[in-house]
Amino acid sequence: MLMLTSIFLLVIVVQILYYLLLSAKILLFRQAVKLNDKSSPIQVSIVICAKNEAENLRHNLPLILSQKYFRFEVIVVNDGSTDESLKVLQSFQTDYTFLKVINITPEEKIGSGKKQALTAGIQVAQYQYLLLTDADCYPTSHLWLEKMIQNLSEKNKLTLGISPYEDKKNLVSDVVTYETTTTILQYIGLALWKLPYMGVGRNIAYTKNLFEETKGFTSHTHISSGDDDLFVQEAIANTQVNICIDKDAKTFSPPPATWRAWWKQKIRHYTTGYNYQMKHQFLLGFFLSSKLLVYLSLFGLLLLEKNEMTALIFFLLYECTIHSVYFLIGKKLQVSTKWHKTFYLDILFVFTLIAQGIHSFFTKKIQWK
Repeated sequence: MLMLTSIFLLVIVVQILYYLLLSAKILLFRQAVKLNDKSSPIQVSIVICAKNEAENLRHNLPLILSQKYFRFEVIVVNDGSTDESLKVLQSFQTDYTFLKVINITPEEKIGSGKKQALTAGIQVAQYQYLLLTDADCYPTSHLWLEKMIQNLSEKNKLTLGISPYEDKKNLVSDVVTYETTTTILQYIGLALWKLPYMGVGRNIAYTKNLFEETKGFTSHTHISSGDDDLFVQEAIANTQVNICIDKDAKTFSPPPATWRAWWKQKIRHYTTGYNYQMKHQFLLGFFLSSKLLVYLSLFGLLLLEKNEMTALIFFLLYECTIHSVYFLIGKKLQVSTKWHKTFYLDILFVFTLIAQGIHSFFTKKIQWK
């Protein structure tokens, strides 16, 4: 019994420290002033992959094409679409001469991910600085491009941005939002602690030189996902990393509409996690396993009716910590974090992710779309 109580108190302390250390870095972070020479602004290639995204392209592409910036091009790779995506893109080309369209037919498609399409888009990019997003994403302002690339340089060749999901106000959206907030807390927080391990393909910028130095996606072309996180895992050996959490630099996208869609998405992400550096696997695995132990040991103490008051007091401290952290992170990033629902969302989060991790272990191949 003493051992169970000790385990419970230990993992509670670990979790609280984890949240406080990561959130403190983000809450104290001040976005660096623009380093690029205003008299000679860098030119940028925005690269987007689209697979059966006709409606999203109609809605989102104008917001990207209308960015307020000196000089840029937009490259959209139509990745084996079978809908009207190509026609939509061609219609935009009549009004925007700086829009390039690359068409990969279903017959030319190689593999199940979007790495072939991304590589094709990057190869034809005429500018050294690249900004990547997805066709189902839209920027929060006309300054998205400027903010995301403002600190890219030959020394700092990689910028990690954030890309929250829209709040659809249902249980699926709530869980996805909570999980996304936790992911942002981890990859931005760890990056600020000089331990970057991933970015999100919905909002990431890097130089073409970095892509070439990292040899693109060569080492993981056999994995359908990983164009963002596995690329970052290798790229950090060749560059310092910028963080951009400016309110004008976010992109939003609709969350998965169903549990099945979200589950499939997470399984795809998990399959790349097994290829992370060991230190990152340890940090992420330790976070999730200690969180699981919080609930298992708490349930054990309550069922055995031992040290209930002590357990409840420390668990309340744990919940207050998460509650406060997500509230403050939401204010800092100006995004929904579901901070007022942390009690039951945290339980759903940990047990769902454990189940998804087990499922992914037995999953051999996952399609991008």
